[in-house]
Amino acid sequence: MMPFPSQAEPSPKTARRSEASGVVDAQHLPVASEPCTLRDATGKRGRSPVAQWFLSPAFFGFLCSVLAELLYSGSYFFLRALTNEQVSSDWTLMIKESVTVAFSLPLILWLIVRGKFILPSRNVILTILFGALCVQLLGARFHLWSFAVIGMVLTMPFVQTFQILATSVLGTAVLRERMNLLKIVTMLVLILAVFLLAASQLVPNDRAGVEAGALSNLQNAVSGSRIGLGILMTLLTGLGYAAFILILRVVLKENRTRDEQGRERVSTPLVMFLVCAVGVVVGGSGLFLARGLDGFRNISHTCLGYALASGVLNYFAFYLRNIGIRYISASVVSFVSIIQILTLTVVGIFVYHETANALVWAGLSLSMLGVILTGYGVQEENK
Repeated sequence: MMPFPSQAEPSPKTARRSEASGVVDAQHLPVASEPCTLRDATGKRGRSPVAQWFLSPAFFGFLCSVLAELLYSGSYFFLRALTNEQVSSDWTLMIKESVTVAFSLPLILWLIVRGKFILPSRNVILTILFGALCVQLLGARFHLWSFAVIGMVLTMPFVQTFQILATSVLGTAVLRERMNLLKIVTMLVLILAVFLLAASQLVPNDRAGVEAGALSNLQNAVSGSRIGLGILMTLLTGLGYAAFILILRVVLKENRTRDEQGRERVSTPLVMFLVCAVGVVVGGSGLFLARGLDGFRNISHTCLGYALASGVLNYFAFYLRNIGIRYISASVVSFVSIIQILTLTVVGIFVYHETANALVWAGLSLSMLGVILTGYGVQEENK
């Protein structure tokens, strides 16, 4: 999952121009915080409140966000499947990110032809490229490795938890963002979630309890080293994602999202192209250094299909999430993101036969609570 902050809402001036022209544009629909009332030709209410909500922009944003989380879950499902095929994570990264590069380039050319594209300054491009290195070298690569080490059930809550913690700490230390009581409580909840999830892998199962003491101790030692390595990988993943979020936040804050003509100063397709192009270079370079030209050959059609499917689902999930956050609040977005954690937990248990005990479920619950508290805190700050 490539984290990306929401775009700014269209200005009132732009919205008035759309209303005056009589053109209905999804971009200029009212946001979720505005009441949405539907009336018939006589000016009277013609539908029930439930029907009004289903036809409102808020429901449209909610639906886009739910579909985005389901598509992200599907993308990670295929990435997890690739860990069973013994393919290089560098190869997976290269193929997956090449899909976004292939989809974004025509969009950039289309914007150029229509006169809707603005080339950012060299400093902005270099800053985005630095953020891309963080998210690809730390975030994406260690994310793939952690799937193979500790599985999907533990990887997703660990990554989500460390990403929120790192974003809060770095935002306070680097960007001088305010640290309030809610943030402190959220961080404590997430830290407790990490401890519970880690402890869940150190509790011997029933079979180990009846085995010889030496063998049981050996299994516990191996399990402890594995969970330690997995925590380190997911920590680096969260740091990489958090660094990218903060860097992009600075870029978008210093460069107004749209100019007076309605053009994006930092185009979303351009950001996606640059970030994923770095992923292709990082993955391809790592693959060549490790295996030479042989690393690009003799890849099964199954593995290629998995990697391409993951890239396509990730691309459309990103765009649906970016649409959804225009019309619903940050707390709702965070609540909806829990779908991804729950879906991948169920998939990990029933499809990939990963284990989950009471401590795992307790850690997952606290992790999801931390996500909700984070979204609520963002909404309060933006009031």
